[in-house]
Amino acid sequence: MRKRAIAVLAALAMSAGVALAAQHPRHMRGTSVDNQVAKMKSSLNLNDQQAGQVKSLFEKQMQEMHAWRQSNPQATRDAMRAQHQKWMQEREDGLKTILTPDQFKTYQSNMEKHRGMKRGSAPPAQK
Repeated sequence: MRKRAIAVLAALAMSAGVALAAQHPRHMRGTSVDNQVAKMKSSLNLNDQQAGQVKSLFEKQMQEMHAWRQSNPQATRDAMRAQHQKWMQEREDGLKTILTPDQFKTYQSNMEKHRGMKRGSAPPAQK
């Protein structure tokens, strides 16, 4: 009886996990748009108008990404990489129109640091 109860609980937990994953596709489970905007507002000292424009840009782009992935489920790695590069360029082009030149320069610097950390290299030592 006890083994059966454990098996039932395990099955319920697994089905709940599957249902939750279905509600939040893999590419949308990371950092939310609101979190991204909050980090940018802090690190770039965005005003409320800029934060709203950045949020609109990111939300529009997330919708485009989702739609592309839905319509291209069998996309090759190269196709996904090319599309991702296109999205990143569109994001940067949009941010150039929203941010001041100094804010955009800081944004680019932050992105370079982030890219370096993702590739496994440590950020440069501070003197």
